[in-house]
Amino acid sequence: MADDLRFLIPIILFFQSLGMGSCAYKFTNRNLQLPQGINSIAVEAVYDTSREVLPHEILWESLQRAFAADGHLRLVSQGSADALLRAHITSGSVNPTGSTTQNLPLEDENVKAGAAVPPFPDDFRKLTQAGEYTTKEVLALVVQIEVIDLYSRAVIFSKSYSGAETFTSARTDQVAQKKSHYLLYEEALNTDFKRVAERISSDVVRDFIVGR
Repeated sequence: MADDLRFLIPIILFFQSLGMGSCAYKFTNRNLQLPQGINSIAVEAVYDTSREVLPHEILWESLQRAFAADGHLRLVSQGSADALLRAHITSGSVNPTGSTTQNLPLEDENVKAGAAVPPFPDDFRKLTQAGEYTTKEVLALVVQIEVIDLYSRAVIFSKSYSGAETFTSARTDQVAQKKSHYLLYEEALNTDFKRVAERISSDVVRDFIVGR
């Protein structure tokens, strides 16, 4: 009897593994709803009417990468695509957030003590810099996505997406030289824009392929 059980256990485990694999496959694909006749897609250059200087080409690249990584639709040029995705940035903003810091002049110790000496140049506020500033800014983005069937010219998908990220916009002299601040600001803005773009792109692919 024991020998029979030892013989049967591997067979039972084998069929159980087949059943578990089959269930997992059905679970991940049960809502797949590709549009009929749509096997390839092209992503048009991003249309931006936000009146904000934004690196919108990052969103264009993120959308293409998201569809290519998903693999259910072939990413091709518009001339050979079954469908065309259009992304329209309807609203974009980069605004200060957090506590305000004052750009106060550096006072000389003699001036503080009331000594009758002429002020030094550093005692005056630097007029080329803002009197108040924040070290954080928030990036907010609203994107309208449309997918057009290039055979029927009908809009087969339309949805609005939004996202936001906060980044460091101003750094102290101990972190970097002032002449590098603008480059650091641009790098931080682009990095956070990429984060928002990747989240939106992932949601677009999921909603179009699975959740329509």
